Amino acid sequence: MSISERINILKKFKNLTYPILTIYLSFLGSKTPSTSELKRQFHSLMTQNLTAREKKHFGNTIQSIDDYFDETYDSRGKRSVAFFGNGQRPGLRPEGSGPAGGASGPEGGLFEILEFEFPIAPLCRISNSVFLDPITSALLEHKRYLVLLIDREKTRLFTVHLGEIKEHEDVFINIVPQKVRADEEHFYGRSDKIFRHTEDHLNRHLRLVAEKAREFMKGKRINFIILGGHEELFEKMKRHLRKDIRDKIAGEFVTELNVPINSVYLASKKIAKHIEQDKVYAEMESSLAGV
Repeated sequence: MSISERINILKKFKNLTYPILTIYLSFLGSKTPSTSELKRQFHSLMTQNLTAREKKHFGNTIQSIDDYFDETYDSRGKRSVAFFGNGQRPGLRPEGSGPAGGASGPEGGLFEILEFEFPIAPLCRISNSVFLDPITSALLEHKRYLVLLIDREKTRLFTVHLGEIKEHEDVFINIVPQKVRADEEHFYGRSDKIFRHTEDHLNRHLRLVAEKAREFMKGKRINFIILGGHEELFEKMKRHLRKDIRDKIAGEFVTELNVPINSVYLASKKIAKHIEQDKVYAEMESSLAGV
């Protein structure tokens, strides 16, 4: 189940018999924190924001969060984690299974965990519904981006959103890779003719890539573009892109095109992280100062 689907399910938990405790934990910087650091942040929020009576009421939720850190949490690639519980212990479920108790009604137990690869300001709140505003705001800042890999013969295109990468192989399905055959004997030893022949072939290839990329992006919300592939083609590719698309290019990385999809994801996320982090650092620094 995707993050969006799980959020939509959580939105249904409103005006319940049991109030809901919402906890956001996060950290700043590139260093991956230890589990103990997040647990300290969690218990600091509990101390500052909950009365003894509230701690008792949400005891099952608090224990479930502690159990999660002790038994399940893997901080790799994570920058924030959100917990939602109503104090009725449903037991931990496999990630992605949806809120415990599902849509069975307000009497059911709720304990849900969402993890994100971007920071969300730490928060502790009790309300009659799941408090999702910080996630909604963060998702608006972390929009879908496109990765375009190019070499002289092939092209690959990907979209990345909320930690998931998808390759769109159908975009270039009708582009048949063709090697340029240009030898000196065919061109009577004229190296300048060989060069022009090679460049003409390359420019036709890049023009077609630019057109297919434009068609793919039409009507889609693409926040920015990352170019990858052979470095000597980056500027040539940009010249063939329409200005509004070219202006979306935010970074580049060098790679061969036959790499696994996860390698594309990791390389692009290094660039995307720098693009996105600056947008939330000011708010994070202010929020973390009070925790």
